This record gives sequence, C-alpha cells and structure tokens, in this order.
Amino acid sequence: MQKTDIMYFVEVKYRRQASQGDGFEYIGPQKLHRMNFAANVWCQNFNWNGDCRLMAAAVSGEACQEIQLIELD
Repeated sequence: MQKTDIMYFVEVKYRRQASQGDGFEYIGPQKLHRMNFAANVWCQNFNWNGDCRLMAAAVSGEACQEIQLIELD
C-alpha cells in the first residue's frame, strides 16, 4: 500500500472469535524477518528508493467489525 511517498507492507491477521487470540500475537520474530525480507526484495525489484514501513492489521469478528492497525519496528 502506498500513501504519499511512503510504501507500506501490511500483514493482515483475521480472527473470527476473541478466544482465538489477538491477531498481533501471531507476528513474532520469524514473521517480522520474512516481512522485512519480502519488503527488501520488492524494493529492489521495483527500484524503490523511498521510505518503506511494515504494518500489521488485526481484523476480528464474524462481520470484520473491529480493525486495529499498528506500525511495526
């Protein structure tokens, strides 16, 4: 996703019920490493020299009624 001059790489995690845990809980060190790797490959392939950031979206509920968005380090 791109907004102004920043490219965002977003991991979306969906949970139908709260008993399944928060979607953010499933973004650990290995997932962050894979996200960084994928973002770097994309930037190289498309010659992107601008700012890029990792984000995560946690979507929950049967009708996707709750969406939380955070920027990752």
